[in-house]
Amino acid sequence: MTDAQWHQGETRQMVWKLIDEQPEDYRVVLILRDFDQIDNVENTEILGQTVGTIKTKLHRARQAMRTLLEKELGP
Repeated sequence: MTDAQWHQGETRQMVWKLIDEQPEDYRVVLILRDFDQIDNVENTEILGQTVGTIKTKLHRARQAMRTLLEKELGP
């Protein structure tokens, strides 16, 4: 395993740890949208929420992740 691969694996673990720390509604929209690549319209059907609600939760979840990542990695 190269240093780059090790750091990539370490970073992936840290990101998933931070996702797990998110409130469930943030965690779900992050995973559906950013990892499963399910668009907001499909998410409305899955979650039974409006597109506006999904967009708001996704925006807040990304902001929370950014804050947590900055704490872990520095600004």
